[in-house]
Amino acid sequence: AFNKSHAAAYSLLTYQTAYLKTYYLPEFMTATLNNRITNIEKLTHYIAYAKSEGIPVLPPDINESGTGFSVSGGNIRYGLPAIKNVGAQFIQRVVDERRIRPFASFYDFASRMQGNDLNKRQIESLIKAGAFDGLGVYRSQLMAAYSEIIESINRKAHGSVMGQLDMFSSDTVQVRYPDIPEYSLREKLRFEKESAGMYLSGHILDDYSRHIEWLSPASVRGILDSFAEGGSRAYREKQVIRAAGMITRIAQKNTKNGDVMAFAVLEDRGGEIELIIFPKVLAVCGAALRHDAAVTVEAEISLKDGDPKLVVRSAAPLEANDRFRPVAPAPQPLPAEKEYGMGQPVSKPAGSPIPAASEPSSPAGTAAVSEEKIASHGKLWLKVPDMEGKTFARVLALCEIFSGGTPLVFYDLSRKKYITAGIGVDASEFLANELKGILGEDCVVLR
Repeated sequence: AFNKSHAAAYSLLTYQTAYLKTYYLPEFMTATLNNRITNIEKLTHYIAYAKSEGIPVLPPDINESGTGFSVSGGNIRYGLPAIKNVGAQFIQRVVDERRIRPFASFYDFASRMQGNDLNKRQIESLIKAGAFDGLGVYRSQLMAAYSEIIESINRKAHGSVMGQLDMFSSDTVQVRYPDIPEYSLREKLRFEKESAGMYLSGHILDDYSRHIEWLSPASVRGILDSFAEGGSRAYREKQVIRAAGMITRIAQKNTKNGDVMAFAVLEDRGGEIELIIFPKVLAVCGAALRHDAAVTVEAEISLKDGDPKLVVRSAAPLEANDRFRPVAPAPQPLPAEKEYGMGQPVSKPAGSPIPAASEPSSPAGTAAVSEEKIASHGKLWLKVPDMEGKTFARVLALCEIFSGGTPLVFYDLSRKKYITAGIGVDASEFLANELKGILGEDCVVLR
């Protein structure tokens, strides 16, 4: 329904931008980043896209970064204005001073920028973002020493104004930094997030990449974009999805009934989304849903308040790369709904590791669920007091949350009957330990 002149203008613009994106992708992405330089959410999205297209985004550098993102040898150099607490006038003075000669050290930088609105908030943000890494001093050392260095420079400048002569002054000053180790990667990333709004040296989820790849979760950015104006509609309301990321914020709240629920924020490489955790799920999965925890969640998309949110059905910790062992075929995409039904009582299956009442309570061969046993893909046998009480309800809720391909069989002590559950579970060590915490060490066996 657009008029022809409007359609023609958009067609031409589309062709031009498609050409630039195809043949000049680093320059195109740099311009896009500069157009959104104050929008951290958009910057995170575009930087993730650039990296996915094989274009490295270099961290900020006091001798390289300018008044915006820039192209550097086919890479994109992070712009100083995207760092918090660093003003535009200060950045311009840095660039002007750098044209005379590059900064040789942090002391050289502080000396030459003295009197140019240099303050501690700016310095701390620049250090935490890694802008001084190229000067050969650890961030931890700069954080410990920068205040004293600046005060020393200010005292020297004040003495010069008063006409005092420093007989020990020299153009070359050797600063002694404290002999302390550099921050850990996790600490660096936390400081980068604080100062730049995103991770620059990597991502905390890099340590969990094998598990995430195996899960093949939905991306947060994909979910958000799907419901944006003109979005792809790749996802729909009430669809059940699997997501993975870091819990960056979590807060608990009492419901009208006095139960405890929680609201949290899940962040992956492309963005963040709010999680809603109702009391029953929080009671079962609360141990996994902690601040700074790496988790995978199964959740339903909700548009109740306009923006998409995830109503969590289950949550489990992600395994670090050095501990992750695939124990079953990779999970398939989740259906929108699940229906589970209990089977009928059956006679004791041959080779059952869980005894009837007349048998010993700890039969030979019954052992803790281990990685080796999990890998054997047998059945998970659970001894429960009955099939009606609160204990059974907790166990069943937990098993439904961690659904998977390992068949589940209950032994009902009250009736001395084996019951086929009609459902399967993801027989992980985490699930086994949670079940043993409810039922007891000898009541959970995989064989």
